[in-house]
Amino acid sequence: MSEPGAPLRADPATHDHLQARLARHIAGQNKRAAWQEISFSDCRADVFSVDISRGRFTDPHIHEVKATRSDFLSDINTGKWRKYLAHSAQFNFATAAGICARDEIPDEAGWLEYDAGVWRRRKRCQKRDVEVGDDFLIKVALYRMPHMPVGRAWTEDQWVTHLERKKVISHKVAAILREQSLVEARLERLKAECCEVEARIHKLRAAETHPSYLTADLFEEMMK
Repeated sequence: MSEPGAPLRADPATHDHLQARLARHIAGQNKRAAWQEISFSDCRADVFSVDISRGRFTDPHIHEVKATRSDFLSDINTGKWRKYLAHSAQFNFATAAGICARDEIPDEAGWLEYDAGVWRRRKRCQKRDVEVGDDFLIKVALYRMPHMPVGRAWTEDQWVTHLERKKVISHKVAAILREQSLVEARLERLKAECCEVEARIHKLRAAETHPSYLTADLFEEMMK
């Protein structure tokens, strides 16, 4: 880390390079599955990961990657990083070496630094009680393969089987919803036909009560 007042050294690592290395690091070290570029309703996580060691998705983490000091300061000054707290049990900044100091990391956040090709933990983050939401499972897990641990937790075949099972369920749900829409449409048509029949009955009764109201169209109704 640079001395106070000394210029912070530049790191040649790009954002995309750091992001890819971080996803592989998380999946390979912590029995977790990790995704890059995951969008939520109000933000997008550079790296999103979940614990899969117990056969279900738990303990969601978000890592926000910063390759430059200006990008880091922009996030800190605007408070954009706070949006990630609602979607993660643990939130961490993951930065290139030399772009920030420990005392610049917010209390709620942790910090990993990529130094000499290795990710090093510089500050632990606060833990929150946050679960993995159904929106993640449906919108993300069905369509994106994650970085998976090698030889740990779920194998790739297990993950594929899991996704195929969810696809079958989603297709069945979609079929049920389509059938429900068709049934509701038929019901509306039957209701409309009933209203038309009731209207004809009222006209015929009126004609029977007041023969002077009998018209050509009512006469045809009576002949049906």
